[in-house]
Amino acid sequence: MRVLGIDPGGTTGAAVVVAPGIVARPADLVYAQEFEFEAFLDALHEIIGLAELVAVERYTIGPRTIKFSRQPQALYAIGAIMAECRKSRVEMVLQNPADAKSAFSDGTLKLFGMHSPSPHVRDATRHALLACRRGGVDVHTGV
Repeated sequence: MRVLGIDPGGTTGAAVVVAPGIVARPADLVYAQEFEFEAFLDALHEIIGLAELVAVERYTIGPRTIKFSRQPQALYAIGAIMAECRKSRVEMVLQNPADAKSAFSDGTLKLFGMHSPSPHVRDATRHALLACRRGGVDVHTGV
């Protein structure tokens, strides 16, 4: 299964992980890219076409985000992703950022050979891996 993880925002990370199913090997990172907002929107159709499942980092507005991290582009990106997934008939799930970071640390990404210098690509990779795990695939062993 090919899972696309997306970290939406003014700078958006996208990563595609191939979950190995029952084959005993780690998942493979086959695509990793960082985009500025408009470039991401321009490439969205092609990016969605790379995957069977899209896992997007949830952006929740609360007192803390209002004070420290206003990112309307994250909301716009999520809406565009939802629309493209619906049009392309690709399943989309929203995931909490804390769940992905606690499940897959930078050290774990390095161990898997999936570490990127871009924090946005790393977060996108975490979301793809978390979606694999939630789908029943042990991404480390592949079973």
